[in-house]
Amino acid sequence: MRSIIDIIICNYGKIIQAWQDTFYK
Repeated sequence: MRSIIDIIICNYGKIIQAWQDTFYK
């Protein structure tokens, strides 16, 4: 269960980073 949460957080972080990069660019 902890690995699933960790994967979700990792993917969420990547999405946020990509979204910010696109939004602020």
